[in-house]
Amino acid sequence: STPMWRCAVVAGEETRLGAAGSLLSRAMSNTPAMPFDLGDLASLGIRSALLEGDPGLAYTLISEMMAEGTPMDEILFDVLAPIQRDLGSRWLETDYRIAQEHAASASVETVVAVLAGSFDVPFDATHIVVACAEGENHSLPARMVSAHLTYSGLRPTFLGATLPADDLGAYLEEEAPEALVLSCTAAHNLMGARDCVRAAHAAGVPVITGGRAFGADSTRSDRIGADGWVSDPRTIPDLLDTWSPDITAAESRALDDDAAKRLFAAIPGIVERILEEAGHPVSVTSLRNDLLLLGKTLVSAVLVDDRSLLDHFYEYQTALHARHDDVIDLDSLVALLRDALPADATAARTMLSR
Repeated sequence: STPMWRCAVVAGEETRLGAAGSLLSRAMSNTPAMPFDLGDLASLGIRSALLEGDPGLAYTLISEMMAEGTPMDEILFDVLAPIQRDLGSRWLETDYRIAQEHAASASVETVVAVLAGSFDVPFDATHIVVACAEGENHSLPARMVSAHLTYSGLRPTFLGATLPADDLGAYLEEEAPEALVLSCTAAHNLMGARDCVRAAHAAGVPVITGGRAFGADSTRSDRIGADGWVSDPRTIPDLLDTWSPDITAAESRALDDDAAKRLFAAIPGIVERILEEAGHPVSVTSLRNDLLLLGKTLVSAVLVDDRSLLDHFYEYQTALHARHDDVIDLDSLVALLRDALPADATAARTMLSR
């Protein structure tokens, strides 16, 4: 029979797919001006359904792809993950409103959860806990990892977005899983990641880290004391089969975090003092949020001794402010925070000197 993703438009789904459905229809008509690769049509249909906030249709199209032989890992990491990244990029470029991005992201998360629930896993399968670092609200990458582990025959427990490190540690002590897989997307949450690693180790559980916040290699992961790091979540099952984690050795690789912890505790008070004294001509809420984000990113840079985190912050915030007509001057923001730092925050002050 003809797969659903090929007949969706013919069967009247073009209306459900909205404007993007018209693209799909024209691509299927072999119009010379629309030279689509038929192998990309399923992804286009899924993208269209998600943008319309229709996870049911997206799941139907994905089910057809899997029935035709597309493996689960490709669905997760080669179809859905790029769509999710594009949603964020389109929002940054102001192509999508926040509500549109949220609707599509919620649809992606719903689809991933349903996919994960479609596999039976024996209760005696290897138990892995998947969590986000304390403070980390981007839960979708961790949910995708959890779904992939389920597909791979493991028994993951997904704990969702930001979780206090102390609560995580208590849970790990009670459940005694084989490992914690810790996701961190935003660099300003690396202090929370360090706290989660420390709590896991106190419970006797080794930690595998992953996510954009850790960069392109294991350096940042090593510097917060993690036992392992992956750039591709598809490699986690193999790592679990082959590694011999040593929690004591992993903790010994972590950098001294006393200065970062002191700075982390001081940042909220510093920001409030700046707001009281600055008289900045923008909304207090906007200035507070930007200062807190800069302060937390600075904490992460001190924690892992990596000034490039601040460089990435400058680049992202500059683009964000420019495209969203913000009036906050980034150099002024940096100067405000640098001048308000405690006298003993020498590393932090040096990192803020551009």
